[in-house]
Amino acid sequence: MQEDQACPLCMGKAECWVEDFGNRLHFFCERCGEFEVSRKVKDLLSTSQAMRDSSLQKVQAAPPNTFAEFTFRFGTGIALEYQQKRNPGS
Repeated sequence: MQEDQACPLCMGKAECWVEDFGNRLHFFCERCGEFEVSRKVKDLLSTSQAMRDSSLQKVQAAPPNTFAEFTFRFGTGIALEYQQKRNPGS
């Protein structure tokens, strides 16, 4: 389901798709780019500007035709993986 939400990185308007039965949010932000976060990571990003800035740099450094996916792992914190876009070039 697509909806407009505030981008968790820049707080600007972004398109958001809810995925994985509500556990993950996939964002398309004109300023930040395309990325996906778990609900836990979204909550953590809201507490720290430094964490948002660091995450934004990682989103913008994504290799071509990929997007950044941030998940929370107990014991290690936020983990980053780059995933292939479903529709390359979009």
